[in-house]
Amino acid sequence: MLTVYINYPNPKITVHPGQRSAERRKHCKPGQRVIEVNEETISSELTRFREREYRFNSQSELNDMWIDIDFNDPDFEIAVVSHIRKLIGRHYEPLEAVGITIQEQ
Repeated sequence: MLTVYINYPNPKITVHPGQRSAERRKHCKPGQRVIEVNEETISSELTRFREREYRFNSQSELNDMWIDIDFNDPDFEIAVVSHIRKLIGRHYEPLEAVGITIQEQ
């Protein structure tokens, strides 16, 4: 499992590997968006990203997002992050070329 943080105004995508990653969100803002991607939700969630259902802008409720990705396969999980970045980057130029940073556990 890994947790991904996406920030739009300050473009960055940060991956936090491991089960303890949810600990990092304890101090999140009220109403924080948290998306779960796993075997049951992958198709619908990728469609939501592709169809631009998840919007980003400078408003507090839309400027960032956490994504929990769980497939018990670290290589596939990173590939999913890369694909989500590609889908978001089609509509949000600041996130198009941003690198994906992997934090140490």
